[in-house]
This record gives sequence, C-alpha cells and structure tokens, in this order.
Amino acid sequence: LQAKFCKFRPFFGKANRMHLHSLPWSDYPLVVQNFLGEEGFSEAGVSLSYLIPNPADIFSELTFEVFNNNDSTVFGGGEEAEVVYLGHLKNFFDITDVTSLEVGGSVMFGENENSNGADTKVAGVDVTFNTEIFDGLRTTSHTEALFSQREDTFGGEEDSWGMFTSLEQQIADRWWAFGRYDFSQSPTDSMTDTHAYSTGLTFAQSEYVFWRAMYTHTDNDMAEDTNTVWLQMDFSIG
Repeated sequence: LQAKFCKFRPFFGKANRMHLHSLPWSDYPLVVQNFLGEEGFSEAGVSLSYLIPNPADIFSELTFEVFNNNDSTVFGGGEEAEVVYLGHLKNFFDITDVTSLEVGGSVMFGENENSNGADTKVAGVDVTFNTEIFDGLRTTSHTEALFSQREDTFGGEEDSWGMFTSLEQQIADRWWAFGRYDFSQSPTDSMTDTHAYSTGLTFAQSEYVFWRAMYTHTDNDMAEDTNTVWLQMDFSIG
C-alpha cells in the first residue's frame, strides 16, 4: 500500500507518466498532446496505490487518484475547487526470461468548463510488450488508445478518441531505431482527424547522455500537412 500527496503525472496510460527526457521519441504522441496537454497532464493531488495479492502471483496494482483540474486538457478547467477522479489497473506478466507484457486500463472523470454541471469522462487502455527478436537486442512495442465523452452546456456530448502505436528496435549496443503511428481526433470536434507518421534513430552515448534524430509527417484535416525534423540531445549532471 502506497500513498503520496504532491504534484505528479496522473496514472493514465504509459506515455503521460513519462517525463519528456524519458520518452523513446522526441515528442509526446498526438493523442496525449490533444487530450492531456502539449507536455502531458501534471497536477497536484493525492494518489493511493494497492498491490493486489492473487494466487497466480501476478503483479497487479490498483491506483486511485484525485487531483486538480487543468484547462490545458480535455476537461477544460473550471472553478479552482474542481477536481478530477482517476482509477488505473496495471497488470504485468513475465512470459519468459526475456519477454514481458504489461496491460493497463484507466478511467477518469470530472467537470469541464461548460456550465450546468457538464462532465467529461475519459477511458484508456495501454499495452507494452518487451522481447528479444534478435539475440541480445531488445524489441519494445507501445500501444495506447483513449476514448473521451465530453458533455456540453445543453446536455449534448462529443465522443472522440485517439491512439498511437510504436515499435523500438535495438540495432546495436548503443543504437535504437523506432517508428510510430499516431491518430487523434479533437476533444471538442470528432470530425477533425489527424494522422502522423514518425521514424527516428537514438544513440546512447552513455547512461547519462543520448542523441536522437526524428522525422514526422503529419496529415491534418483542417490545415496543410506538415513535415518536422527533430534533433535532440539529452544529458544529466549531478
């Protein structure tokens, strides 16, 4: 049993939990940016986690959190007293010595900025698979999907969703290649679809320094398509 009271990243999915320097890509997936904020969702609140005992001896963790609303997310912010409630279930399976599977489910709800007590409900599922397709070289796959139901002032609702899937392949001791596909609707307009295709290369110079290059092509429904090149260097001192 574990509890914390602080500013933290809510336990929704996997990507939102990671700080920017911990991501295997140079930016957050579109679904995280559009629904949870450009740099993910981070707020002050209370978190309680419980490791569920079970006869199969599977790592199964249940988390409940209450934290402040945020106007950069699908909830849209509101009164200072408003909060968001979240529940997350994480299951981790050791399949072999080199293969593991993590499956998580998340739900959260709270009032949005629309009047008359309009609510937003969000559900998500995340799957992470780790193995070694080539001897001694890691292969990791991340997939997440998010589904949102957002009420308006007049009792109507906007149902929208987004997802991403990525594959990271270690190609040498210090080199990783990766690709990612993103799809996301707008939280306030389910008719607006955006697709993005990314690929890149990471060089881990040491435990504390890495270099990364990434290219992204984005297909926008309501604007011109864009092409982005990232050149990233990350280092730690201390």
